[in-house]
Order: sequence, then structure tokens, then C-alpha cells
Amino acid sequence: MAAPFLGLEGLNTGIVLGLFQFAVVWVWTAIYVRVADRRLDPLSTVLRERLVDGADL
Repeated sequence: MAAPFLGLEGLNTGIVLGLFQFAVVWVWTAIYVRVADRRLDPLSTVLRERLVDGADL
């Protein structure tokens, strides 16, 4: 991993992989937020309303 990446001095494979990790985490977080907003939040709202009203599940 200490070898230069694409021949660029100061940029090695480890640094590139580390930066790529940030991009992957950001993408997965964006996907999770989108799914949570569209699917999980409506379900949790219905469940909360049922629990507050005292209705049986």
C-alpha cells in the first residue's frame, strides 16, 4: 500500500482506499435516509398514534 497510486507522488493506495471509504459511507447513509423517510417514518407515525390512542396492536 506504500506504492504510489497511478504514479502520483504523495498519493498511495492506502490514502485512496481511505478516501473511497468516506464516499461509500456517505452513499450508504443517503440511501438509508431516503428509505427511512419513505418507509419507516410513516410506519412509526401509525404505531405512535395507535399507542397514544390506547388502541390494541
